[in-house]
Amino acid sequence: MTGTARKSLRLLVGDYQLWRIYSIAASQCPEPDANLDIRLIDNLDIFTRPELEEPLKRANWFEPGAFGCAAWSGNQLDGVCWFWPGPLLTSRNIGTQPEDCAELIQITVARRAQGKGIGPALINFGGRRLLEAGYRRLYAQIWRTNTASMRAFEKVGWRQVGWFLQCEPLFSGKKATFRWAFRDPDLISNHVLSNWRDGGSRS
Repeated sequence: MTGTARKSLRLLVGDYQLWRIYSIAASQCPEPDANLDIRLIDNLDIFTRPELEEPLKRANWFEPGAFGCAAWSGNQLDGVCWFWPGPLLTSRNIGTQPEDCAELIQITVARRAQGKGIGPALINFGGRRLLEAGYRRLYAQIWRTNTASMRAFEKVGWRQVGWFLQCEPLFSGKKATFRWAFRDPDLISNHVLSNWRDGGSRS
């Protein structure tokens, strides 16, 4: 989006958040890098370690039913990733999804560990474990300018399937939510984003 387009959008809708929605069929998730040590999160005490970088300390997105995984170098935490299954997503912008769908809601990689393929490996590890648990499709919501995250997801086969816009139009003073799913025959036939929360709009 150009600077002129952003200014025009802000004049029209006021303060806004614009996100890209990415997705992949769980069966299409590649196997993670076998040379990296990635495990399921089974102890939330890992987030209280005093030596952790602040972003990792804040990366505890556990909720009952959530699925988390962590990358390690020996005893050092390199990164974490969290998925929430469909029923947990009522509070998320993507809206409630079927029980066999999940959203990757958070991924954090330590600064010292960036550039080592840990982000894609976490995404793949989570996707493969969710496939084994019976999940059919995965989603992620990425801020419109977060090119690093887009590259990480696209590197492992995810594709953009729509947009999410939340705004407060100047003429109304009330928050509004708009969602657009791409009208791609493949996405429609595979029921991608077919169960968005009431109140969303589709093109």
